[in-house]
Amino acid sequence: MLPAEAGREIWADAAYRAVEIETQLKAKRLRSKIHYKGASNKPLTAQQKTHNHARSRIRARVEHVFGHQVIAMGAS
Repeated sequence: MLPAEAGREIWADAAYRAVEIETQLKAKRLRSKIHYKGASNKPLTAQQKTHNHARSRIRARVEHVFGHQVIAMGAS
């Protein structure tokens, strides 16, 4: 039987991309929407840049809403 979360998407910053985390997500049948990260000796491929761009468009919309809520509650 599948867990109730199976098939759901996990969104996160590139800091959370690791082989161990990806393995755990697959085991729980969750879809990773974690940004790809490059390194100085291994830059992102064109496909990875395209994926990151699409994910950033969605994440930015969500993060702006939370940012507005924080500011509305008096944070500076």
